[in-house]
Amino acid sequence: MNKRYDIMDGVGVEIEYMIVDKETLDVRPIADKLIQAASGSDSGDYEKDGVGWSNEFVLHLVEFKTLLPEKSLHNTAQMLHNEVSVANEILSGMGATLMSGAAHPWMDPLTQLTRWPHDCHEIYDTYHRIFNSHQHGYANVQSVHMNIPFDGDEQFGRLCAATRMVMPLIPGLAAASPFVDGKSAGAMDFRMMAYIKNSIQVPQMAGDIIPEPVFTIGEYHEKVLAPLYAAIAPHDPDGVMAHEWLNARGAIPRFDRSALEIRVIDVQENPYMDAAVMAAVYAVIMSMVEERWIDYDQQRKWASGPLRKILQDTIKKGDEALVTHSEYMECFGVDPEEPLSAGELWLAIIEDEAVSTRIEHDEADALEFILTEGTLASRLMLAAGPNPGRKALARVYGHLCEKLVDGTPFLPGR
Repeated sequence: MNKRYDIMDGVGVEIEYMIVDKETLDVRPIADKLIQAASGSDSGDYEKDGVGWSNEFVLHLVEFKTLLPEKSLHNTAQMLHNEVSVANEILSGMGATLMSGAAHPWMDPLTQLTRWPHDCHEIYDTYHRIFNSHQHGYANVQSVHMNIPFDGDEQFGRLCAATRMVMPLIPGLAAASPFVDGKSAGAMDFRMMAYIKNSIQVPQMAGDIIPEPVFTIGEYHEKVLAPLYAAIAPHDPDGVMAHEWLNARGAIPRFDRSALEIRVIDVQENPYMDAAVMAAVYAVIMSMVEERWIDYDQQRKWASGPLRKILQDTIKKGDEALVTHSEYMECFGVDPEEPLSAGELWLAIIEDEAVSTRIEHDEADALEFILTEGTLASRLMLAAGPNPGRKALARVYGHLCEKLVDGTPFLPGR
């Protein structure tokens, strides 16, 4: 984003996909060959018609992204699904295909991780030296990054305050990583569990995952980024990592493009379902920005601790996590007589006219599907069972690959 966009100008989207063998579904470290085949260049980036392809930390991942904020998430989904089709056509000739979902169900990060070895590899090598990337938190975490632009201090502050309030509920809608190491992960959003732990050697990187209550650009540089750069400096004397992307909170300001990047969304079965999740998250954040239920001052007063507790619960149990904090629910205009599950709370929030009118028809239908049938994690668990063997996981994740191709929802038994 070279020009500055307004908070209401749309959303920029990045989605990561695994490259796997077409027959075995084991990861295939060939992202460089894929991008080169598409672009004709050795670069890890390829751009065309408002969409980009990029390399990621590991060689079995490729990212598709919009180059500018898009007003319509449905149009974004169509654009990205087209790129998935192009990539899969290329990969087919290599005996490979793309897999969606937020974690590979049996990848071994100790033996199957290959870091990107080309341009900018110094960054990935430095990460590995400091944190040891042979762990799921680097090797096996596929996310959607949702970038909401802001223009100046006022919009930055309001966007940060609203996003902090909504973040704890996101895994209750988006959890999509219930299996790892060939078995149940013990959490519906394993990706976020791994993400939280991947930089514990430098706690300032991830903080509380929920961003600190900091609401001006200057204060963010002073209270968050400066201490982070000071903490990493002893491990990184050459300053390779002293950039804002080092920040590993669940939402981070990207001042280089004046956008807040939300990282708490698991990759769904296809871009259309990703768009539905993002539509709900965006609609609720914008309603909070406009003070639909509580004013800006009230939002700013929430400490990170209670928000993180709710987030931990939704990471573990997804849509079935019980939300017991009545004051938190009241922040969304919900005044229940008893605790609600995260799924029930999402349903109540989305029924609010201020939220529902922001969501396009196709995304509203997909959201209804998710809230009726459960998160993708819940549906994957139902399809494979709580203690599946490799054969069952291969069957279920093969079906998931098909849903990425045809752009329809994943439903057990269909």
